[in-house]
Amino acid sequence: MSDNPEIKSPDQDQHDRDPKPSNEKQNQSPKNEEHHRHSSKNNFFKNFLGKDISDNLGGVNIFNITDNRSGGAYFADQVDVVGDVVGVNQTKWNTGSTKHNFLNYVAGQISNEQITKISSVYIQPDSYAQAQRILKEKHILILWGDSKFGKRTTAIHLLLSVLQTEEIFVIDPSLQDFSSFPSETNQRYLASDRSGKLNSYTLNGLSQQLKKQDSYLIITVDSLMRLSQDDLSEYIVKFHHLPTSEALLEKHLEWYLKDQVQLNSNYDPIQEDSVRELLTHKLLPGDIDKLAQLLAKVTINELDLEQALASFDVHVQEKVESWFGEHQNLTQRVFIIALAVLNGGAYQNVLKASQDLESVINPPPEKDKEKEDISKSEPLFNTPRSQLVKAVGAKLVQSSEETEFGNSPVERIEFDNDKWQFAVLSYMWQEYDRLREPLLEWLYKLGFHDNWDVRVRVAYAVGELSKYAFSFVCEKVLLPWGKSDQQYVRALVARSLISPVSEGNLAPQVLGLLNYWRTLDNRYLSWTAIYAYWAYGKFFPDIALRKLLEIATFEEESEDNQKSEELSWLFFNTAALAVDTLFWAGQYFAVLETLQVWTANPQTKNGLTLFSKILGVGDNDKSQNNFDPPKDAENKKLTRIFGLFVFVFFICESKTSTDSYQKELPTLLWLIIEETRRSKEDTNTEQVALYEDIITCLIQRVLNEKDAREAMLDTIKNWLDLVEENRQLYPVVGMLIFRLFEQGNQRERGRILHKLEQWTSLGKSIAASKILLKIKQDLNV
Repeated sequence: MSDNPEIKSPDQDQHDRDPKPSNEKQNQSPKNEEHHRHSSKNNFFKNFLGKDISDNLGGVNIFNITDNRSGGAYFADQVDVVGDVVGVNQTKWNTGSTKHNFLNYVAGQISNEQITKISSVYIQPDSYAQAQRILKEKHILILWGDSKFGKRTTAIHLLLSVLQTEEIFVIDPSLQDFSSFPSETNQRYLASDRSGKLNSYTLNGLSQQLKKQDSYLIITVDSLMRLSQDDLSEYIVKFHHLPTSEALLEKHLEWYLKDQVQLNSNYDPIQEDSVRELLTHKLLPGDIDKLAQLLAKVTINELDLEQALASFDVHVQEKVESWFGEHQNLTQRVFIIALAVLNGGAYQNVLKASQDLESVINPPPEKDKEKEDISKSEPLFNTPRSQLVKAVGAKLVQSSEETEFGNSPVERIEFDNDKWQFAVLSYMWQEYDRLREPLLEWLYKLGFHDNWDVRVRVAYAVGELSKYAFSFVCEKVLLPWGKSDQQYVRALVARSLISPVSEGNLAPQVLGLLNYWRTLDNRYLSWTAIYAYWAYGKFFPDIALRKLLEIATFEEESEDNQKSEELSWLFFNTAALAVDTLFWAGQYFAVLETLQVWTANPQTKNGLTLFSKILGVGDNDKSQNNFDPPKDAENKKLTRIFGLFVFVFFICESKTSTDSYQKELPTLLWLIIEETRRSKEDTNTEQVALYEDIITCLIQRVLNEKDAREAMLDTIKNWLDLVEENRQLYPVVGMLIFRLFEQGNQRERGRILHKLEQWTSLGKSIAASKILLKIKQDLNV
């Protein structure tokens, strides 16, 4: 489940921020303002790092980051945990606390959206009362049961029942030793154990500690993990009962229809015979949730019942097995495998990929290599394309794509039922084990495809396969990609890791892999690991952000000082890119809240900015300035620099597609607009200005840094230009500038007045003149 179903993040809209090869087609032609922005960043680096280092870093394309969009579905459910009521995505909206987000053991926080939904749809199983009794008595509970049965959702509901606080913290999944768990007073914790090292001695001590603090901890353990039931009998509840499907479906359907004003109260889709037949099957809670979403669309006439049930196919695995039994033709088999990887992509790309796979699986004899192309094409003349498409259960869809010569039509192909994408990959991997290695060889090569759309779909397919054999897929695909000298190939590793991290059981292995890679003496592999932390951060943002800060503020040591500085700042920029990508992927609040904490350190007192002083830019006479701070002070200053740099050169450039506006909006403005909309719909007005406050604070801090000020002022001017195009944006842009002035000191106010007068005098910004007039009238300036 998405935490905010009605709010699309850029990730859901299929944007891309991965670096692209220099010769690849761009979706948007360069604009003058983008060129100016790029120059601002280069100028900043030359002032910040020195010209030589900046030029060298530019040579390795650290600035070559572009946003792109593509049609197609990819893996639509990539981040969901299939069997639970809610997924593990920790995306936050108006929730969170800087007080706890940076403790080493915290991986994230359960969002208010998740808590509200669970409170509304949850049905207590038979073992609930026993679990609640143990939790209240021991302050620790182990939920031990089958995967996908809803242990995590039950744990959240139980924690809500024993302590009324706003926060439930998720513990780092890589934590294996609970004996020194640093719990705090009046807190609720959710953890998962995958080490099998739990014992009564550790839990008894931790239980006493939690009782004194009036805090609670629930640990979920998969039934595949071996536990000593006798030793842990005081803490364990076996979790293997599910509530009735019909009752759970009614709750979920009511949840999805709660905001609908006009409903046909006489129609109940659950009473349809086809739906009731579905409910006779053993449906997991996550399946029920998805079925409810579909039936809600049927109820409000967005979808007919037949279409809804066709996309919810509980027999899909059996149908795929039957298909492979009935279709022995190699061309059809490789085509359906290629389609499972590239579902939703251009037909021509799927066709070419299937031909390449056929060559890998069944290479022609040496003597026939010259005739290879001819022999390949002969079967296509015997089997019309329409028959091939029909045979694999697919359809052709007319679409378009941006090219260097403009918008061009393109024919895409996708399964009639998207569930076939997962099912085909799963069946092929499990049943045709001799095909695994050639399949991975084929996928590895596709990662170098000159089309971005192909590469991204391949990356997600590799991630899906890694859930079945993580080490093997890592060895054959992820590690070679990570060592590539092509940055756009290395970036694919992050996308591939989203799926195994979402699986839960593989999250510790993924984190361990990234931690190991970044310590190796291989610049490419280190870059890959640093960038890929954003994928881990989709589910465990606090861990990822801590790791990225650690990397950004770590100084590489080398006998070659020039090389050491180049590496340090290359990794600094890569970490910044990873934080930005995590923001773009939907972790808005987690990133902005973290940036607010990172940038909180005060400036030095003798007048030089941190940007200039820490690197000796400006006044190079250290003896005169007495600037020799201790290491921890330097780290704090570099932390502030890193936070400001990420905000002004990355976050401020982020854009989001919306349904309400004709063009993409700056994400920061969109967040405030959405926050305002939500506050009108939600009676809880206590959190109305969270984003507004954080964004205003960060802008003010950037404006107070001389070396970053110009870029921030450029951003504000661009926002004013947007207001000229769309007057609906005036309230949010006007409010931000008004608050910057109202909350500023005399110097800050003078700076804003000067810029508003300057922009007004140019005669091109009506918005600037209106804001200037309002400031003078309302604040008696």
